[in-house]
Amino acid sequence: MTKNEIRERRAVLKKTHWQILVPRLLLGVIFTASGLNGFFNLIPEPQFSAPGAAFLEALREGGFYTLLKTAELSAGLLLLFNFAGQLGVLILVPICIGIVTFHWFLSPQGALLGWIALALELVMIAVYRKNFLKMFKGRDDDAAILHRHHERKEKSDLGDWVLDN
Repeated sequence: MTKNEIRERRAVLKKTHWQILVPRLLLGVIFTASGLNGFFNLIPEPQFSAPGAAFLEALREGGFYTLLKTAELSAGLLLLFNFAGQLGVLILVPICIGIVTFHWFLSPQGALLGWIALALELVMIAVYRKNFLKMFKGRDDDAAILHRHHERKEKSDLGDWVLDN
């Protein structure tokens, strides 16, 4: 590689680094703060419509609110510290969809942050798309691996027989 090619490659890597870092940290901050707020009530909860408030109260009474806030906090910390960030993104997919649908159908106030979180989530899914697509590939690979293993075993067994005679 020439020096110019190396410089160009470094410039591309720096650009993509910031394109990954900024959405990851923003999502991490949003959901870490939201998760902590669910446990310690650091920021006052906004006023929701009557159906929205009833829905949140049902979540609290059923114990699902604690589960939701634990998942938000866990995913936020995974993203903030870049430890299994892809897992954090996967945990947040249903949460972001739930936030947007909650505001769409039950309580339109405060929907902007939900839409921002969903947009950041979509950016992160696009960033990790190659890794996520691997999960949906066919499992024919396992059968091929087993077939190759049995072929090798047969060859080694035959080789041992030839060597013994």
